[in-house]
Amino acid sequence: MTEGWGMVVAAAIALVGVLCGLFIGRRQVRDQAQIEHGQWLRGQRQEAYVRFIAAWDEGIPKFEDRILTDESDRWIGSMDESMEELGDMAATTMHKEQEPLRAAAERVQMLGPEEVEDAVSAMLATVDALIVGIVTQYTEGNRDNLEPYWEAMGQTGPRRAAFVSAAQGVLRTAPDTGRRWLR
Repeated sequence: MTEGWGMVVAAAIALVGVLCGLFIGRRQVRDQAQIEHGQWLRGQRQEAYVRFIAAWDEGIPKFEDRILTDESDRWIGSMDESMEELGDMAATTMHKEQEPLRAAAERVQMLGPEEVEDAVSAMLATVDALIVGIVTQYTEGNRDNLEPYWEAMGQTGPRRAAFVSAAQGVLRTAPDTGRRWLR
C-alpha cells in the first residue's frame, strides 16, 4: 500500500507541476501580448502626435494671412458683399484651412490617453478663438479690433508646449503588464 500511495503522491505532484507550468505559460503569453499591444499603441501615438504637431505648426501661421490690413481694406471696398458675408467667407476659408489640423487632432483623441486628449481639446479651442477673433473684424468692419485675436494667439505657444509635455509623458512610459507585484 505504501508503494501505491507513493505513486499517487508522485502523480499528484506531477499534476500540480503541469498545472503550474500551464498557468505560468499562459500568463507569459498574455503578458507578452499586452506588451506587444502597448508597443504598437505607443508607435501609433507617436505617429499621430508628430502629424498633429506638424499640422499645428503649418496651420497656425495661416491665421495672420486673414487679419484685416490696409491692403484688405482696398480689397473689401471693391467687393459687393456685406461685412457679415465677408466674415462668413473668412470663417469658411479658415475652417477649411484647418481641416488637416482637425483630422490629425481627431486621430490623437482616438488614441489618447486623457491628458493628451485634454491638451488637444485646449488647442482646438484656441483655433476656434482665433477664427472668432478674425471673423469679428470682418463682421464689425473694424480692422483695429484685434484684441480677441491676439489673446488667442498668445495661447498658441503655451498650448503647444502643454501638448508636447503630455505627449512626451505618454511616449516615455514603458508598456504595463498590470502585474503590480513585479515592481
